[in-house]
Amino acid sequence: MIWIYLVAASNFYSELVESYSEGVKLKYYQDKGYGLECTKNIPKGTRVLKLPKELIITAEDFEFYNELSTLDEVAVLAARVAYERTNPSNSFTQKYLHSLPGSFLNYPFWEQSELEFYKAYNFENLDLYSFQDEYKQVKSLLNLTLEEWKWGLGVVVSRGFRYYFREENKVVLIPLLDLANYDSQAFNYSSGYVIDSEGNPVLKAEKNFKSGEAFEWSYGYKDKNTELLENYGFFVDNNPYDYLEVSFERHKVSTNLDKKGPFRTLKRNCYQPTTPVLKLMCQVLLQQRKLFFSQVKRLQTAHLTHLYSAVTS
Repeated sequence: MIWIYLVAASNFYSELVESYSEGVKLKYYQDKGYGLECTKNIPKGTRVLKLPKELIITAEDFEFYNELSTLDEVAVLAARVAYERTNPSNSFTQKYLHSLPGSFLNYPFWEQSELEFYKAYNFENLDLYSFQDEYKQVKSLLNLTLEEWKWGLGVVVSRGFRYYFREENKVVLIPLLDLANYDSQAFNYSSGYVIDSEGNPVLKAEKNFKSGEAFEWSYGYKDKNTELLENYGFFVDNNPYDYLEVSFERHKVSTNLDKKGPFRTLKRNCYQPTTPVLKLMCQVLLQQRKLFFSQVKRLQTAHLTHLYSAVTS
């Protein structure tokens, strides 16, 4: 039930925010869920969050790590969070996992019909790894259901951090730092996420904030909308960093592509999307389609200009 999740999240994060943050407080936003609100003016570069490295959740600390060590690190961490969520321990990790939503809108949770729709109308070659082979091994060892496995993947894909410290380079979960929501306007800012000299994760303000303003950050990179949708389950309107990697041979680019191309039915099929995921997909894919044809038009114009110059020179 959603109210159980909200209470668990409030209790868990309230204690963390009080202990390991400066100048922010926990706040629930109707459109984004739990996040952080500034309690004072915060200048750019100010440290706002710092979590002791001992509270980082890693794959190596999983009790079944040795049995799963041949798997991809994402798969092992996903197995850990799925397993520890369902096996009572009253540990810090389990309290954190119980504070998270029970489902996500990112690709591990997409139904087969939604995935097929996305593949059919996406202009790019998709590489959404399903971890099916890994699940077979995890299932036999940990007795996880497919839904539990999907949840674990959903958590790691949407909340995983790359942790660099000395010789370490791994994917981890960092409670509290994942509480700060995405700043869709922070495209030109450098990431506020750093590891200090002792290995503790720190989040600094990427811009100046005013008291009462939502404290958000850029997630450290400039993602295109398909990646935001696949990993986090949202997208950014008019994303200036949206781009396409397209095989023009695959799409047989021509001046009448909009009428005869393989994506002519997208608008019709997006008229009344039947699930929240399909609605997001339609919005992203229609933007992608618009971007694709604008790029095609520019290329065609440039090509014609080149031919004209060659003929007249």
